Amino acid sequence: MKNLFRANNIPALIVCIVHMTVIYFVSLYISQEPVISILTAIGIYAVIIAIAVSPVGEFLFRVCCGGRKIRVNEWQTKVNSALRNVILNTERNNIYVPNNIRVYYVYDAFPTSFSVGRSVCLSSALLDSSQQNIEACIAHELGHITAYDSVITALANAGNIVVLALGALLQSFYTFNNWTSRYSRSRSSDIRHLLAALLLGLPLIIVGIVLGVTRLVLNIGNRGKEYAADSFAVNIGYGQALKNALLIMDFDSQLNRRNLWQSIVASHPGVYDRVGRIDNLMNDNSNHIYSNSQLLDELSE
Repeated sequence: MKNLFRANNIPALIVCIVHMTVIYFVSLYISQEPVISILTAIGIYAVIIAIAVSPVGEFLFRVCCGGRKIRVNEWQTKVNSALRNVILNTERNNIYVPNNIRVYYVYDAFPTSFSVGRSVCLSSALLDSSQQNIEACIAHELGHITAYDSVITALANAGNIVVLALGALLQSFYTFNNWTSRYSRSRSSDIRHLLAALLLGLPLIIVGIVLGVTRLVLNIGNRGKEYAADSFAVNIGYGQALKNALLIMDFDSQLNRRNLWQSIVASHPGVYDRVGRIDNLMNDNSNHIYSNSQLLDELSE
């Protein structure tokens, strides 16, 4: 569990603290009782944690992301062999991997992968590529799983959902109070009526700002996690395979066509930044030049 508190997870832990703070102030606004508000914030977040780390939470997040059981025999054969090989390589390097790792697929014409809890999700386009690419992506996702990246990301996302729901609740409460109290005020309070009307959307505006900032903070942490997961894959022998898979995923260089703002808010580093770091880890400074046609050929294998 020490990986849970590593540097790359600090942004997500900060987001969790922000969530608890927001829950506290929403509860305080409604109840006007600080002690009750603190207990409410702790209780709600305890429920969020329990759900996020449970099989039920993993199932819900996987379903929301479009994860499905693999029923195509060819895909299942590739996945079984790839997962077995990756786990054997982790064991050879004395690296602990949680039990019951399962692989699912999402329908996507773009080759990609992600993990939710102990579930690895591979896109249909990736499953149509070579087994080497599949093994490299599974190795990368196991890096996330062993570092508890998936758990803490699920926790942060669950917190975002709760904050959004509480914002909607607070908006309804605030609007109801405004409209019920306006008729009990004298005509001399027209300015206050106007000000209250202008501020009707304030709760949702505040929640929107909070969610935007927390998403930016999470993405900053996520970029470090991607480099760490790449390092995990390199350490168990998948450096070159991961380089090939990354280049295939970005065969038209779309992921690297970013302006300054896109680079700031991106959840993943650029492909060539990742490839460069993999080269350094492998002590390999040679450049592998791929044409689009070569990459498409590999993808269709």
